[in-house]
Amino acid sequence: MKLHHNLSFRVIVALVLGVAVGAYAPDWGVHFKILGDLFIRLVKMLIPPIVFLSIATGIGHMTDMKKLGKIGLKSLLYFEVVSTIALAVGMAVAYWVRPGDGFQASTTAVDISKYTADAHHSFADFV
Repeated sequence: MKLHHNLSFRVIVALVLGVAVGAYAPDWGVHFKILGDLFIRLVKMLIPPIVFLSIATGIGHMTDMKKLGKIGLKSLLYFEVVSTIALAVGMAVAYWVRPGDGFQASTTAVDISKYTADAHHSFADFV
């Protein structure tokens, strides 16, 4: 098998090229921002249907309803336990790091017209 046909090799080469462009020609890399944005949007568009169809297909191929109930219960229990652990870790980190500690919010009104006057949208923003 030729190395340049290997997907992992292509991904590693793309990562190395991206780091090189970012390090040595950051102004040139800004022109490729639309490609990165499009890629992220494509991933966001494709992942939910893939996950849904995988789950629906898996459920559709199950013949034993008792087994389906067990898997559903295990999935719900797993979700609850992992969510609780994530919440506890997040609260512990917030207690330890104390984000926003010492922040003084200004109560004076801010004129935003200077920000909205320069607002322009390009084709890349639209896409």
